[in-house]
Amino acid sequence: MSTGNLHAKWLSYQNVFSKKIMYPLIGHSMSVDDLKIVQQPTDRELLHLLGLNEHFPRAVLHASTSFGGMGCPTFHAQHVVDKVVLFLHHMKEKAELAEVFQASMSLTQLECGTSKPFFSLPADPWYDLVTPTWINHIWQECIQKGIELLFYEKAFWLPGAQREHDFTIMDLAAQLYGGSHLVRINQCRIYLQVVYLSDITSVDGCRILHAYFEGKGHEAAGRESRLNWPPIGILPKTHWTLWKEFLHQLCGTSLRLPTPLGGWYADSEILTRIKFLMYEQRLIKYHQKTWFDFRPYYLQSRTRFRNAPFPFTDLHLIPAARVVDITECNDSIYIVSQSDQLLIPGTPDIIVHSIQDLYQTLPRSLQRIAGVIEWPDEDTTHSLAEAIRQGNAVGASDGSVRAHDDEATHAWIIQAPNGAAITGRGPVDGTSQVRTSHRAEIQGQVGIFLMVATLVQFYTIIKGHITTYCDNLPVVTKIQKGWQLLRLKHTKGSDTDLQVTLRHLFTQLGKGVTHKTLWVQSHQDKNMPLHSLPQEVALNVRMDAETKVAYDLPLEWQTQGFVDVLPAEGCAVYIANRKISSALSSTLLAQWHAAEAQEYLLSRHDIDTSLFSVIQWTAMKYALEKLNYHRRATAVKAIHRHLPTQDKLFQQGRVTMCTLCPQCISHPETNAHVYSCTNKEALQQRLIDWGDLQKQLTSLKTALVIQRVWSIHMRPLLALHNTPDILETVLVDTHGDVHFFLRAAIAEQDRIGWDKLLLGMGSSLWQSLQQHIDSNNPRPPQRTASDWINRAMHQLIKFSLRCWKSRNIAVHGATFKEGKQKALERARQSIRSLYAQPPSLDPQFRPITEVPLLHRLRLSLPAAEHWLALVNHQIRATAHNLRILMKQHRPIPEHFTAMEQECQRNLAQQRRLLSRDFPRRAHSREVQNAVKKKCACGYIAIFRPCRASFTYHGTHPRHVHH
Repeated sequence: MSTGNLHAKWLSYQNVFSKKIMYPLIGHSMSVDDLKIVQQPTDRELLHLLGLNEHFPRAVLHASTSFGGMGCPTFHAQHVVDKVVLFLHHMKEKAELAEVFQASMSLTQLECGTSKPFFSLPADPWYDLVTPTWINHIWQECIQKGIELLFYEKAFWLPGAQREHDFTIMDLAAQLYGGSHLVRINQCRIYLQVVYLSDITSVDGCRILHAYFEGKGHEAAGRESRLNWPPIGILPKTHWTLWKEFLHQLCGTSLRLPTPLGGWYADSEILTRIKFLMYEQRLIKYHQKTWFDFRPYYLQSRTRFRNAPFPFTDLHLIPAARVVDITECNDSIYIVSQSDQLLIPGTPDIIVHSIQDLYQTLPRSLQRIAGVIEWPDEDTTHSLAEAIRQGNAVGASDGSVRAHDDEATHAWIIQAPNGAAITGRGPVDGTSQVRTSHRAEIQGQVGIFLMVATLVQFYTIIKGHITTYCDNLPVVTKIQKGWQLLRLKHTKGSDTDLQVTLRHLFTQLGKGVTHKTLWVQSHQDKNMPLHSLPQEVALNVRMDAETKVAYDLPLEWQTQGFVDVLPAEGCAVYIANRKISSALSSTLLAQWHAAEAQEYLLSRHDIDTSLFSVIQWTAMKYALEKLNYHRRATAVKAIHRHLPTQDKLFQQGRVTMCTLCPQCISHPETNAHVYSCTNKEALQQRLIDWGDLQKQLTSLKTALVIQRVWSIHMRPLLALHNTPDILETVLVDTHGDVHFFLRAAIAEQDRIGWDKLLLGMGSSLWQSLQQHIDSNNPRPPQRTASDWINRAMHQLIKFSLRCWKSRNIAVHGATFKEGKQKALERARQSIRSLYAQPPSLDPQFRPITEVPLLHRLRLSLPAAEHWLALVNHQIRATAHNLRILMKQHRPIPEHFTAMEQECQRNLAQQRRLLSRDFPRRAHSREVQNAVKKKCACGYIAIFRPCRASFTYHGTHPRHVHH
């Protein structure tokens, strides 16, 4: 099949077949085994479309390009990732489906019975405790792959502790039990409708109530749950035996808590309501929104009351009443324990007197985005509010990234026409990969609109306008277009969380307060003084200087890697504490197959964990994704030593002659030999390609020292030799930090392998070295060091592909017709070799010399290849038959041994036949009786024809006496 047809079939698979498979799966919860029946035949066809062997490693096929894979995920991985993207989309959109998700998650959290979000719990053993749902399937699959979903504190219901020193029952049970025992304890807990230890503890916090110990529930203890619990049914006695055993391990046989519970938290949610109160000698009950009163059984009774309710109207006594636990017996109600209503006050609400007070009510994560604010006096803030109301307020922001210090900052300002202004500066958080200038710029705009929303709320601005400026055009374009609908799957830029926050702020401002964001050119102060610049340009220059000041903020305001979940987000995905804020789908798919890819790299390339962390995998990802899928397949085969060389084909039995290189015919053609073949034409072409590679590296502004070191180490691998001692000359020429970085980079690349550098596996220290050299360059290049390493690895992989292509052209020809002619010549050469040394074949095969050589040489290519394959099969069959024949011929001593063993077997068989008529030993009383019976019948007389009389004594022939 032609390449064009393969390309068309690949497009059909990617855009039609895979989407047709994945679309109906979004509403289901499928496991790996469920989709295996579809995955296995699809993988075979997919490998054919990509020009790969059907035995190609599946770990490389499904692995991300970040690890040198093809980037073709499994249906199961795509299925779960699509569900995650859909879930996050609806949670951020706050749509109607988000309420359904929250209800399902609340029920799952209640079934788990823990105070930690269940998305952060390991699937074993917690998943066995809950009902399988659409969301629980996401949790089960993601947590096994190291993917964690975190929620904003108010976006996800969690049961809070009701009393001091309180713990959830399941957190305590998980420390003592596991497996089916933990499941039984959890079922008992759900039956009793309790979550925390305080739900089953007496009001004085000292001991477990007997009603819960016996499994009777809330009604027997005078309490009720305020939650809607799932039905559980009647539990067997074995469950309650285990429940009692658990409470005994927890509190002992006395059921007294080791640490008594303290007072009740005033701001906590009441999960279990205590229905009975006591004021002096009056027992008060709250039932179905009505208060009732119970009278003492006797006049002096303080713990026994008649079970006859009366209406209670003295509601003013309730705050002073004591909470009590009760038990009912016949017509009486007994007080089990009682306690005062000891409340622990919560955090007091901030009383808003100024705009600073209102700002302090914002979540800590939003305050960190705005940064450190220089608060002006009240008159200045009032002037800013008036400027917004009149529509002539101006804002500007800027961002800065210092890659060599691994830090980033932003700054913003809002200014009124009279010069009144408020400014802020702060860090840009996140890992190095996401901490880009784009994120820094958009965070500055978020700071502006966050302060505008605060001013609008405090001064109750109904209608107004503000114009903001930014020197990053993509950020300006995003703000101008707005976000009617967030497409999280392929969102570009490391700012999805900030985009959601901006969108929420615009919605909060409403239609009354409008905004307009314009682009301004940066660094215009180089050609003219600052006071002569327009207002927006001057503000941008001023903010550029403020970003440099922000690097010297206190330690708490320095850049950090972890980014909190923002309120407008509601939910975010984290991998190893790294927030995924862009390219969500591809990042999750890469993580999904990361473990299998790392295991394959360890077995194939000896890349362990320590070595894995020093390789610049992002550069390999960039280089492979720049290639189309069929060239990528060739590059992946080269990276993992799966090129169809003569050595590989001989091992697979696809060539019959030898493993020698078809060009130099002197060495076995391995993957390494492709790049070091000493054939004159191959060497000349490789030298030309190497020169082109050096030109490309020079055009990328590669540091001369890096280019020279690469040449020194890679030219011998390509059979392009260097002059001696050139490496020492390069090392002597360097000094200071450059010398340190260079030696460290060479040492790391020695561990990785210089042959792997040709295939895109370079040390991450090359980027650090290039970045250090660029930072000290008086005229630094426009590109960044990360751009350089990406493009450099791309050029190295392209060079490797050119080496393989030139080999294929030399062996198979440049065109289809030329390749056919070369294949025919190789087949004829193989036929001549066979006729020169005819092989010895079995008699059932016809000798090859039966047909003249000239007739064989006139065969067409298919006929010649078929005949060569047939002869190869006959040679293998002859060798196999010879091995079988040699196994059948044994030495003379072995024959004597076999004859002796056969004689011994015959003698043993004769003894067994004789023992049937004349047993030599009796093993039971029945056998003894049978022998006596035979003797009485004259059996022995027949065997021994002696006429003398004899008497039989005993049960054995040896005891016969004449």
